[in-house]
Amino acid sequence: MKTLTKRVIIGALALPLVMGSTAALAFGGGNGGGHHGDRMGGGKCDMMSGKRALKQLDLSEQQQTEFKDLMATHRSAMQDRQPNSELQQLKQQMNTLLLNADFNEDEVRSLATQMSTLQVDKKVEMAQKRHQMLNILTEEQKIEFQEAQQQMMVKCQAKK
Repeated sequence: MKTLTKRVIIGALALPLVMGSTAALAFGGGNGGGHHGDRMGGGKCDMMSGKRALKQLDLSEQQQTEFKDLMATHRSAMQDRQPNSELQQLKQQMNTLLLNADFNEDEVRSLATQMSTLQVDKKVEMAQKRHQMLNILTEEQKIEFQEAQQQMMVKCQAKK
């Protein structure tokens, strides 16, 4: 009975470490970018600099309308779907596997692969939305956007 208790405790302690390490590596950990390490500058700095850089551009009324329409479409699409419900189910299945008496590497690999695929799909979807938004800009505005974003990234990184 004591060995079962020890296994459960070890499994419970190892789970966050395994999942955290896997997530950190999957998201480009090790470069100081945290959860969003694969983005250009990493995380909040990149998101905030992008939003601020867009606000600095002199958008035409048509462009502003296109941005608003695109954002409304994205917002309603996000509200219509269950965020991360499938990923949450996979995490729960992983927890159950880790608490089993015997380790089943094949099942763990299968779940890990499914989880990674969902995360990749989400990143591709986000990149596609960003691409759509940036293609509303003219070539000159894209250059201005990149320059403004880089300046803001430098400022944001300096604050860290």
